[in-house]
Amino acid sequence: MRAFGLARSAALPLGLAIDDKMFIGEWKRIGDSYELQRCASMSLSSRDGGNALQTDVEATWTQDVEGLRRAVRDHGWRGRRVALSLPAEQVILRHLSIPPLPKSKLKLAIRSELAMSAPLPFDDPIYDFGVMQGEFGMKQEPGGDLDVVVVAASRSEVNWRVDLARQSGLRPVLVEPGLLSAERAALFALRVAQLRAFVVLREHGVEFGVFAGQDIMFMRHVAIRPADYIVSPFTRNPAEDEASADVFDHQAYAVDLGYELDRSINFVQYNLLQGGQSISLLYVLAGFRLNESAMTHLNGRFEQQVLVATPKIAAAMEADDELTTSGIKRRDMDLVNISMGLSLSGVSP
Repeated sequence: MRAFGLARSAALPLGLAIDDKMFIGEWKRIGDSYELQRCASMSLSSRDGGNALQTDVEATWTQDVEGLRRAVRDHGWRGRRVALSLPAEQVILRHLSIPPLPKSKLKLAIRSELAMSAPLPFDDPIYDFGVMQGEFGMKQEPGGDLDVVVVAASRSEVNWRVDLARQSGLRPVLVEPGLLSAERAALFALRVAQLRAFVVLREHGVEFGVFAGQDIMFMRHVAIRPADYIVSPFTRNPAEDEASADVFDHQAYAVDLGYELDRSINFVQYNLLQGGQSISLLYVLAGFRLNESAMTHLNGRFEQQVLVATPKIAAAMEADDELTTSGIKRRDMDLVNISMGLSLSGVSP
């Protein structure tokens, strides 16, 4: 599945990760890893104009365009191809059973199925689909219906991102879920063939997906935010020169995370997989570090082997909060990983 492809080329595109902020990166292959050559990180004005005046919406839009345009000009990116991301909470994933049909008629059948029996919650959706191949997918008889996975989003959510890139001097070629991009970046060199769960721990919540080969077969967003697990001390030690720092409750975060991931994995295994199939691996990609006790809790909770996903970025981590050659804070590493995965969409199968 290639998601919402707009054009094709052999050259490596820029990767523009868009969420509550923007990160655009230019990547180059160095041996068996990828190096971040040049990048820019920018705040993103609120897209929620429900209670805002039209003039305010136009002003924030102009501010976003100007910020990205400035970065494009400063780095000499004008006219460059760029792949864009969508956050998981703005993407719908559905499984459809479709009778075997020629490829020319399959798209019409999917469109009809979405309109009649599986309507999408968008007035004007944009979608892509793929047919689950091989041994994975919903239980089917030989020669029976196809298991079709549909990934859809609101056209308006796709269009404003595309317009933002175009007005900034870039050429959009692909829009896809950030979860798909992050998984590609983390596991690009591994070519994992098993069924696997993949989790991205982000500042705004958790993005969870299940992958089979190169295909995504399930996706979910859970609003578990690290900021909700920061505990401020109730007492201060007057003997200390400085006030005690806030503490992140790794254990409480891991407990709630484990519960939600367990629910998702069980849903997939009982409702989407054929009998006897199971998810064997659980990869965790975090923009911040979970301590040893939190990882121990996750390992003890699941039957799956829990592994920390580590994208092969050539620039080494200099400290806990910085990326050596770019100065990107660790809290932005999820966007860095998504940007890398977007760029790799130009060379992945």
